[in-house]
Amino acid sequence: MPATLPVGAILLAILLAAGCATSPPPRPAPTLPSWDQRAAQLPAGPWQATGRIAVSADGQGAQGSFTWQQSGDGSRVAVAGPFGLGALQLVLDRDGATLTQGGRELRTREPDQEVERLLGVPLPVTGLSSWLRGLPAPAPREMPAPGTVGFTQEGWVVAYDQFDAAGRPLKFSVTRELPGRGLVRVRAVVERWSEGAP
Repeated sequence: MPATLPVGAILLAILLAAGCATSPPPRPAPTLPSWDQRAAQLPAGPWQATGRIAVSADGQGAQGSFTWQQSGDGSRVAVAGPFGLGALQLVLDRDGATLTQGGRELRTREPDQEVERLLGVPLPVTGLSSWLRGLPAPAPREMPAPGTVGFTQEGWVVAYDQFDAAGRPLKFSVTRELPGRGLVRVRAVVERWSEGAP
C-alpha cells in the first residue's frame, strides 16, 4: 500500500510551487554613468555658478553667498558673509592662489591652509572647482564606486542631493571628521549656472 503524505505537507508544496511560479525574475542593478561619462556630458568651456554656502564647525555655523567663475585651470571665487569676514576673493591658478580680503592681498602656494587660517575652519578650495561640477578632482581619487552620487577624496565626503537637467549639481555637502574638532560641514546651494565667459 503506497504511503500517503500529510495534508499539510501537500499544501505547503503547492504554496511553494505557486510562489516560485509567480515571483518576478531579479532585476539587474541600474548602470549609472562613470565619472568620465559624466564629465563628457557637461557643457565644455568657461562656466559660472552663484549661490549660497553654509559652514559649520566646532559647534558654530555661518552662512554666506558665493560666485565661482571657472576658465580652464583658473578659478575666480568671491565669497561674502561667512564668519564675519565680509568679502573674500580668491584667484586660483596652477601655481597657487591670490587671496584678497579687507584691502589686503596675499599670494600663497597653499590656498587650503591660508583659507583655513582666515576662516578658522578647513575648506577644500583646491578641489571645489571639480566637486562643484559634480565630479571628483583629477587626483587622487578615493571613491567607493564610479557612478554613485558621492565620493570620498582626500578625507572629504562629498554627497550630492540634487542635479539640474544638464547634470550640474544644485545641492551638495562636503563633510570631514577632524580629531578633537568634530565634524566640519560645508553645504552649498547653486541658484544659477551659466556657461561661457561672463
